Amino acid sequence: MIANYVWGICLCCLLLSACQPPDTAVRLTSYERQQVDTLIKTQADSIRQLIDSLCASNKEQRINQAVDSIIKVRLAEEIKLRARKRENDVTE
Repeated sequence: MIANYVWGICLCCLLLSACQPPDTAVRLTSYERQQVDTLIKTQADSIRQLIDSLCASNKEQRINQAVDSIIKVRLAEEIKLRARKRENDVTE
């Protein structure tokens, strides 16, 4: 019985120690950093063009959604105000 507890505790300790992420610290040389910067700049330029084209194609739809949302909120506020006014008119 005690042996089972000891094995269970050992297994828990082993599992908990195995859950730590590995140490992945990498030191780059200045040449490697320059290469990474160059790659990132070229990739960012191509991605930027794609994102800009997506924004341009979705602009009208996004504006319409925003306007519709604003109108719904304002209509809900107006309904609440009119209901409150009716309640005040009835009680007076």
